[in-house]
Amino acid sequence: MKDAFALPVEEVLEQLGVKFKVGLSPNEAAQRLVQYGKNRIEEHKTEPWWKLLITQFKSPLVYLLLFATGLSFFFNEWLDGIAIFIVILINALIGFLMEFQAGRSMEALRKLSSISSKVLRAGKLTEINAEEIVPGDLVFIETGDVVSADGRIVELSQLQSDESSLTGESEPVNKISSKLSGTSLLADRKNMLFKGTYITKGNAWMIVTDSGMNTELGKIATLVQNAEQSATPIEKKLAEFSNQLIKITIALVIIIFFSGWIGGQNLWVMLQTSIALAVAAIPEGLPIVATIGLANGMMKMAKKNVIVRKLSAVETLGGTNVICTDKTGTLTENRMTVVDRLENNILHPRILEACILCNTAEIDQNGNEIGDPLETALLRYVQSNSFIENVRHRHPKLKEEPFSSETKRMASAHQNDTGVLTFAKGAPEEIIRLCEGVLEGNNTLALDQKRKQDFLQQAAQLAAQGYKVIALPIVNTIRCQVTYSSI
Repeated sequence: MKDAFALPVEEVLEQLGVKFKVGLSPNEAAQRLVQYGKNRIEEHKTEPWWKLLITQFKSPLVYLLLFATGLSFFFNEWLDGIAIFIVILINALIGFLMEFQAGRSMEALRKLSSISSKVLRAGKLTEINAEEIVPGDLVFIETGDVVSADGRIVELSQLQSDESSLTGESEPVNKISSKLSGTSLLADRKNMLFKGTYITKGNAWMIVTDSGMNTELGKIATLVQNAEQSATPIEKKLAEFSNQLIKITIALVIIIFFSGWIGGQNLWVMLQTSIALAVAAIPEGLPIVATIGLANGMMKMAKKNVIVRKLSAVETLGGTNVICTDKTGTLTENRMTVVDRLENNILHPRILEACILCNTAEIDQNGNEIGDPLETALLRYVQSNSFIENVRHRHPKLKEEPFSSETKRMASAHQNDTGVLTFAKGAPEEIIRLCEGVLEGNNTLALDQKRKQDFLQQAAQLAAQGYKVIALPIVNTIRCQVTYSSI
């Protein structure tokens, strides 16, 4: 869908044939998946094995060796010719086997690594593989999520997105939901979210307008794939060495040939001698030495669980000083569990309500967890899906203040029989700073400076042991004076 940023949300929904809070039906989503294809960045098709094998012979130095082999056979130097040819075959075979295995490993990893997205289908929030997202899907995104497709923001709460990978803008962009001018440039389309960027603050509902290669990231990928591939440093050095060797060898052959001819030597003898010297000057062992060296580096990297797709890239990787990686979901399981709680006497019912209401996660009937790992851990702590549904039905959400790195807390306002309840959760130092009392038994005591320090000290000790510690104030009991701009 073009220019969705310049249209009102209602018109975007209408053109894409979807109702807000309902989403696409499973059948309609399946039809659109067939129509638009999978939501992924297509790569060049994997080369067949025979093309990969031929690639191993594409080197100026190998051309020289093949030329030397032909000359050896021409002058009946069968032993030399066969030896050089075997060197060429071994060199090609090593390179082929290493790169073929790396390609298969990359393909297997690609199938294993999949990004999931929270999508509204037939009125139910479900978590699906991001590749199955289609135009018209309603996607719920929140802090820490990677945007899986281009889309128009329908509804948001303090949403910020890091778009540095797409626009080069280093600061997170504050998003809006209202329409913009039809002449707005890509970096100014603040009511849109783009594939490959990620959410730094807030949450939102987004309707997908483009998927796969039609996204802005897909357009960039198309340009990259069509760009001319440059040689690696070692390929450049070997090509430069080969060119210099060819020039020097030809010059020496000419000098020797004409020197002997002028000196009265037999012309045919001088020709054979000159060519023999030329063959001798070619370092037959260099290609295989270089290939074995790179293959050794490739195997060492494999032992460290690093797959190098192209053999010559090992040398390039050797010049790398800094490697940045995202640990969540790769080095860790991206899963949390509530293991302990700090309390005085009893677990107040409001704590369970805070776990449920100040929370955007879901656990469906099949036990599938949808949402942030911290929030799904809080729902698992409650343990009863029926209780969760009952609490959310009795206290519908009115407004929400998403978690952000600045406030270090999240809050939500809910309807109550007697008015409005506000729940919060966040970093202990931030929550405790805003509280005035502490519940001990049935009594509420003043939360003086000493008690605050005791709580913070306990939290610090747990954090030092590797635990993630959060605070859940009991509203109407601890009398938290929490103020928010939108609640």
